[in-house]
Amino acid sequence: MRRLLSTLLVMSMALSIVGCSNTPSKEVVETKEDVTITLPAFLIADEEITQEDLDKAVQEKGYSAATLNEDGSITYSMSKEQQNELLDKYRKNTDETIKDLIGQEGTENVVDITYNNDLTEFVVTTKNEELDFGEAFMSMVLFMDGGFYNAFAGNNSDDIIVIYKNEKSGKEIECASYKEWQKKVSEQE
Repeated sequence: MRRLLSTLLVMSMALSIVGCSNTPSKEVVETKEDVTITLPAFLIADEEITQEDLDKAVQEKGYSAATLNEDGSITYSMSKEQQNELLDKYRKNTDETIKDLIGQEGTENVVDITYNNDLTEFVVTTKNEELDFGEAFMSMVLFMDGGFYNAFAGNNSDDIIVIYKNEKSGKEIECASYKEWQKKVSEQE
């Protein structure tokens, strides 16, 4: 469980460079030199980002530009190579996160986690027949990993799915949807 909390801390730090908006769409525009990526707010929870923060990130990362838009979304311009490096980084981060989640304290019954090519669907195989707290909490981590990957890839998917299956029976125990979770949170506010 300690590793899970560490992973969440790392992800929250990563959120601070991305920004926030209320726009649920992602957009990637490619030119010969640059890829332009507009990131939506649904990935970022209550982070306060300024244009100054983005300018600093541009200098540190070597991106062409980063703009805080009026609606709160953030538009990055970077080379296709930089975008591919980010995607590789997020995929490797997801692989490390999964390795840290399998069989650890709080998720000791999880035996495998797989995902599809675009990280929009995760399958968690567990020894349990019902989800325990650690497994249910795991959805949030996987939602974030898939969400970041898809935002930087410019994929149009607006949902990340986590399917829980029992190891012995192969039957689905539960299916968690980021979109549905977000809707429930909004209704409770």
